[in-house]
Amino acid sequence: MAVDKPGAKRVSGSSAGRRFLIGTNVLIATVLVIAIVTVAQAIAFSVPKRWDMTSSGVNSVSEATENLLRNLDSNIRLTSLYFETDREEADQPRYRQATADLLDLYEATNRAKVSSDWINPLKDHEKFRNLLARLREKTVFKEEIEKYQARL
Repeated sequence: MAVDKPGAKRVSGSSAGRRFLIGTNVLIATVLVIAIVTVAQAIAFSVPKRWDMTSSGVNSVSEATENLLRNLDSNIRLTSLYFETDREEADQPRYRQATADLLDLYEATNRAKVSSDWINPLKDHEKFRNLLARLREKTVFKEEIEKYQARL
């Protein structure tokens, strides 16, 4: 039970005034929370850092792979050739997604030097021909390409 001190002024306010103050307080708190969340998200998107929260480390690359990708001397392009057909096994989309996730991890490790591409040889004929032309320029792959050239 509240007891007033003798001689103390009692502040009386109308219920409309109290509601206005409470509403203003809620509005200011809401605006502050939205501003804090917006700034936090802007910072999170501007910093290209990923954290792997899985116990098995599924969403990260090994330290050796990370060192290799970070210390590249020249740009590299990783090209994945995956067929997409209507007669494929039910688990094929899962394998494609796992490969895409791995390529994304490689790119995220060193965006300046690593890029990836995805080619479906059954649909992307022009991209596939460009890939073969690029590989023909590399002396390492000339003999390998000649084996498959007759099949095209």
